[in-house]
Amino acid sequence: MHLVLYARGIIQQVELWKAMAQGQHFKWGRKNLKTGKVEYVLVQGALRPSILGAWEYVFPKECLADVVNILGIHIPKECEHGFKFKAKSAVLRKLHGVKKIPKKIIEEAKKIEPSILLNNSWRGLSHIMVRGVSIHAVGIKEDEVKEIPQWGYEQEML
Repeated sequence: MHLVLYARGIIQQVELWKAMAQGQHFKWGRKNLKTGKVEYVLVQGALRPSILGAWEYVFPKECLADVVNILGIHIPKECEHGFKFKAKSAVLRKLHGVKKIPKKIIEEAKKIEPSILLNNSWRGLSHIMVRGVSIHAVGIKEDEVKEIPQWGYEQEML
């Protein structure tokens, strides 16, 4: 899945945010064609430049709520220019060929703890909101799922 977003702010803070975003790992399931079972591996979130200065964050589809949570994406409150904001958002989604993030996913993301301590370890996971950086989500785009016989898997084509 691809999440199209804009990252704005202090240049060195945006660079820090980009490094942190690319350092995230996600559980990715793909079906083994020989056994018929789903196998899980960790894949790294990828950040790709897109059109008009936007970025595409690439990750497994099942992790959408987690990504929304760690990036701090929320539904903006209605402001005094609500119609203008909605119109601009619709135009940006059309230009990028993406759709809205479902409200259900945003509500699910709110229920996920922002920081997680790993059992029996001094390590943990936390959101990647960086002071001085503002993230503006445009929308999401799904990847196709294909069978790849030479690899022996059916998988999302990240």
